[in-house]
Amino acid sequence: MVLYLYTPDQVMYRGLFLASRDWTMDRLFKLDREILIEEFKSYYGSHPVVLAQVWEELQTTTIPGAWIDTSRKRSVHLKTFLRSMQFLKQYPTERQRRVQFARSRTTIRTWSKYFIKRIQALKAIKIRWPDDNEWTTTFIVSVDGVHCVYHEEKHPTLSQDPNIFSWKNNGPGLSYELALHLFEPRLVWVKQSEITKHNDRQNFVKPGGIRDHIPDGKKAITDRGYRGKGGDEKVAHPNSYDSEDLRTFKARARMRQENFHIRIKLFKCLDGKFRHSREYHQMCFEAICVLCIYEMELVNPLFDI
Repeated sequence: MVLYLYTPDQVMYRGLFLASRDWTMDRLFKLDREILIEEFKSYYGSHPVVLAQVWEELQTTTIPGAWIDTSRKRSVHLKTFLRSMQFLKQYPTERQRRVQFARSRTTIRTWSKYFIKRIQALKAIKIRWPDDNEWTTTFIVSVDGVHCVYHEEKHPTLSQDPNIFSWKNNGPGLSYELALHLFEPRLVWVKQSEITKHNDRQNFVKPGGIRDHIPDGKKAITDRGYRGKGGDEKVAHPNSYDSEDLRTFKARARMRQENFHIRIKLFKCLDGKFRHSREYHQMCFEAICVLCIYEMELVNPLFDI
């Protein structure tokens, strides 16, 4: 099998040339590399080191849903892959993309979904709940929900669908539950909520949800929205009786979680109103989470607690 691999610099230069015809080799050589990386990330969301690694993973992975067929001519084009990343970062309309890339809407739509779906499939190795014997501390994860703005769906009998009401956005939205490993740069849980109007506590205690995965004697650090009646032995929320060190530890864990939320919301398809289907939103959301995990592992780790 032939592999089509590129260095991070090759990915960066190809991406900048694709983004605008104003980029020339003379201009590239005049600018500092850090400036070029920031310009690249403004178009594609991720560091060129990340996208070079993901591009390689898609060709070498053993996950059937993630592997790209290098015998298909267009699938091995780096520019097609980069256009998919530009969709996640900037979330342009199909008309805008057609003008920029001089391709039909069908072609652009098909190949964007092709790569996004395969990056999403990498969650099988990148977003994994550890075995119980891997947990060696009492506090193991931080958990919080994140809401994204969504378009108003048609309801068969009501003018508005109450199940997709986001109380954080005060309008239609989709919500996800995320859990971060406290001591490693890893996302270990991501799940789309079936009903957006449910609060964080309701999603946390659903049968088969994350609470059922937390071993007895272990705790997840959360905000006060996860408090249950009479308390919950698997939840550690802010408590006025905590020692100063424990209060600081919990606060830093929650801040670290929010930092990850900020990273995924830098991609405009999650920050603005999503125009496509709920299934496509989940595909984009999980693909972006995978990209952010690579970013944490390779170039920009979250701070230690």
